[in-house]
Amino acid sequence: MTSAAAGREVAFRRCLYLGTRSEHDATEATFAPFTDDPVSRLTWFLGAQRSGLAAIFASRARDSCVLSGAVVTDLIRRLDLDLLSSGKTAAEVAPAGPLEPLAVDYLVLGSRLGTEVLRLRLFSGYPSDKIPAYFRAPALPQLWSAHCTALDAIPPGSARADQILEDVKTGFALFGQAATAQKT
Repeated sequence: MTSAAAGREVAFRRCLYLGTRSEHDATEATFAPFTDDPVSRLTWFLGAQRSGLAAIFASRARDSCVLSGAVVTDLIRRLDLDLLSSGKTAAEVAPAGPLEPLAVDYLVLGSRLGTEVLRLRLFSGYPSDKIPAYFRAPALPQLWSAHCTALDAIPPGSARADQILEDVKTGFALFGQAATAQKT
């Protein structure tokens, strides 16, 4: 993909963003009930996040190293604590994969950024102890930056780029399945 204005190659990260935009938007629409009514839909949202993140992480290619490994482990732990405090558990969805490690990182770290936006929008002004642990996880912009550097090293249109793009779409579908699987 080239930029018509500049006549130069567009970074793969931008291609990935554009190539998965409709799946991203559909996933955001899936979670609109939470943003519209965060109080009554909180456990549903937390369960869906837990189930989706766990399925994505379990879908990674075996023996692959992902930048987001410690992050997703921490997020799942936080989600389990939040759900436990409400007397709930997440309904699991089956993994789909194997997913390319950079696709897993894109989904996990991107979801972390999205959750930070939600925290600022929904919990601004709340005392820290009243905010669910999941929303108090660190933003980790340095990991996102390192991930973006790795994405930008991928040649757009390459077989690996195409695989990452398809795997990110699969990951967004897992979040959708996770949302549907939750009872509350």
